[in-house]
Amino acid sequence: MEVYSGPHGYTLMASESAVERLNSIVLEDFVAENYTAPHMVLAAAGVEHDELLKIAEPLLSDMPKVHRPAEPKPVYVGGDYRRHADEGTTHFALAFEVPGGWLNQKEVMTLLVIQSLMGGGGSFLAGGPGKGMHSRLYGKQLMVLLQMGTSEDIGKQILHMERKPVEQFLKAIDQVTVKDINSLPLKLITCPFTLASHEMLFISQAMMKSATSSGRHESFLSQSYEFEKFELPCGLNVDNK
Repeated sequence: MEVYSGPHGYTLMASESAVERLNSIVLEDFVAENYTAPHMVLAAAGVEHDELLKIAEPLLSDMPKVHRPAEPKPVYVGGDYRRHADEGTTHFALAFEVPGGWLNQKEVMTLLVIQSLMGGGGSFLAGGPGKGMHSRLYGKQLMVLLQMGTSEDIGKQILHMERKPVEQFLKAIDQVTVKDINSLPLKLITCPFTLASHEMLFISQAMMKSATSSGRHESFLSQSYEFEKFELPCGLNVDNK
């Protein structure tokens, strides 16, 4: 299942046919093409800058200096993966892209507020202080185990970070309005979705039918359902009996 077209859609596991084509010539060409100065970063801690240069220059000064090619822009296209099982429960995850990820702080904060309203989040407690207080959705469908979260592409081999004070996040959360909560899901459902499921056969058929007849209605969340009866996002009721 390729969620992205282009480089982000490449599998991390090589196929048997690709492995069989590997030889010394292919490996040498790969090193010559990729192990160049524009592709490398030298980082060090606990050492003087000038001393590091003295050590690194004789080792790296002869690295090929080629022009860095334009990076292809990955395009999110969504995907669908279904696996049928004989178990009595169905698990599926729905996900949508938020362009920019955590760099898009406004939309991410809105999604976190929606997550809390739906009964998710690490601060939600069914016991202790506030025991018995549930969101309307959580109270309506207590048999549903619902989880929602935002995540970066775990296939990226790049670390980038910026420390932001907690006050900045609190301010961003306070700025989320009812209009934001209502409009963002409507924006997301116009985009392709990614679905992965481990399901009973009849659930897959029901979801496929509802997606074509009732239109798509999903949100940026990951859900795991264990149920006797539940309501699909598009309004189709299903009894597991």
